[in-house]
Amino acid sequence: MTRDSSPDDGRGTSVDSESYDRSNACGNEDARQHREAVATEALASLQAQLAEALSAASTANAELAGLRTEHRQLTLAESSCSKTATSETAAARKSRTSALEAVSLLKTCKAELAEYGTRLRQSECEVDNSVKAAKEVATATLKGARDGAREHQQLVQSMQKDHEYVIEATQSTCNEEIVRQTARMSECQQRLREETEAARDARAEAAPPRYQLG
Repeated sequence: MTRDSSPDDGRGTSVDSESYDRSNACGNEDARQHREAVATEALASLQAQLAEALSAASTANAELAGLRTEHRQLTLAESSCSKTATSETAAARKSRTSALEAVSLLKTCKAELAEYGTRLRQSECEVDNSVKAAKEVATATLKGARDGAREHQQLVQSMQKDHEYVIEATQSTCNEEIVRQTARMSECQQRLREETEAARDARAEAAPPRYQLG
């Protein structure tokens, strides 16, 4: 048998195809595990950010409750001071110093009330900004995870198409090689038959006639 007709050619092609299949399978699994790890990490980060936003909102609510309590106390104090100022008696008019102190205290209470109102608005604004930022981060993270999953699916589909193309090309090559080897084998068999017939004819011609053998 010649080197071109060696049966090892078909077996070598089959081994290369199996190696390619295993390589593609490993690549698909690694890509899937990588995407899952990225999605898990993004989800954990999102949960941590949401927990932080909820904690900040809880703290702001507590501060808001305290500011409202102080606001009520200052309002009551302002009402008390006003009633005291409007219901002055003759004796109270003589005590201008006390009235001035009450007015000063009222101004101080109003200033503090205005400051607390400003702090309340700032706290509400900070909470709104924190919640908004957390929502934006969550939306962006979710979008990134979806885009990553979509890219992974497209990659898998592309690799599947390439795999199918390689299988078809390998099968076509094997079929062509089988046809070629079959034709070559038929040719060798025909040549062998011709050589056998030629050798038989040559022996017949070289053999002496029977009447000379006696």
